[in-house]
Amino acid sequence: VTEGPVTEGPVTEGPVTEGPVTEGPVTEGPGSVGCTAIEVPPFDGGGATTPSASAPTLSGFPQATFSAQSREFTNVPVAGNYRYDVLAYWPQESPPTRRPVVIFEHGFQLAASDFSRYGEVLAEHGFVAILPSTKDSGGLIPSSRDHNLLADDLSFVIDWVLSQGEDAASPLRGRIDPCRIGAGGHSRGGKAAIWAAINDDRVLASWNLDPVDAPPQGPGGIAGTSPAVAPELMVGFTIPGFFVGTGLGPQGGGALSPACAPADENWSKFFESAAGPVSAFVLTQHGHNDFVERCHGQSGGFIPNECTVCPAGEDEAWAVRFTSLHQVAFYKVYLEGDATYRPWLDGEPVREMGGWVDDFQRRNAID
Repeated sequence: VTEGPVTEGPVTEGPVTEGPVTEGPVTEGPGSVGCTAIEVPPFDGGGATTPSASAPTLSGFPQATFSAQSREFTNVPVAGNYRYDVLAYWPQESPPTRRPVVIFEHGFQLAASDFSRYGEVLAEHGFVAILPSTKDSGGLIPSSRDHNLLADDLSFVIDWVLSQGEDAASPLRGRIDPCRIGAGGHSRGGKAAIWAAINDDRVLASWNLDPVDAPPQGPGGIAGTSPAVAPELMVGFTIPGFFVGTGLGPQGGGALSPACAPADENWSKFFESAAGPVSAFVLTQHGHNDFVERCHGQSGGFIPNECTVCPAGEDEAWAVRFTSLHQVAFYKVYLEGDATYRPWLDGEPVREMGGWVDDFQRRNAID
């Protein structure tokens, strides 16, 4: 790993405007002076699911109020002298306002850019989104770091984000609320984020997309060096969490293509063993990598890779649209206490998507 300063790419979608910081002084994090409790709007009662023959409309979801700006940062230091690249997204506004921060980590053999739409949608709805790429900066081989290190890395990313909020030269200056931080991810990235949330009390909520507890198998795999989180460590997961599963995730493609989200290592194990208030549902018609736009249309291809080995659903683009908005709803409720978004977690608008979204579950009084 080469040493060097953190470097920054260009800001997209307009210049960063200067101005006074709003929303008061910077605090040190949850529990410090200046941080106040978030009032969570109550569960709206749920109800039975209603079947939907075609891809459900999402037109009733609250409209975005911002344009998204973004920048890539490289050489961000994490655990053990390792370096990440980080994609950051934030609302375009002047003067800058301190906003909740959401960290989202990609899965094995993927990259932050594969989830760029999730970052953009978060920023359009008023969040600062941080998408770390776990490959060593400038490297070509996906990271095979032990999972405990991936969890530690996310705490370093939080440190870096907080420092950027106070750096006069950073476009994130004055935009970071250290009292409102969420962290989640997809597949292995979900496991790392859940583990980080167990270890780091700055993380207040965690939304995860088909998280997988198992290490990768086969060439380059690290089985045996990355211990399980569920159920062994989930007694320490005491914050609000949401787990989105997939109906096709537990299905494999043969001897060379084992299940991408095995039934004995998938979202359900995290959900069933969590000590905190958690909810879950399953996208019954979708697969583990339907959320990666560059993989759309490639499932079942001849050459095995991260896009071809996971069975895909009928409408992959809908899966991206729905889950990117659902992530917004979760963090609007649990980082901002915004009741407008509560029905979109597991209330009537979502329960009208029967056949697409099913198996609603709640544990430990998520209200």
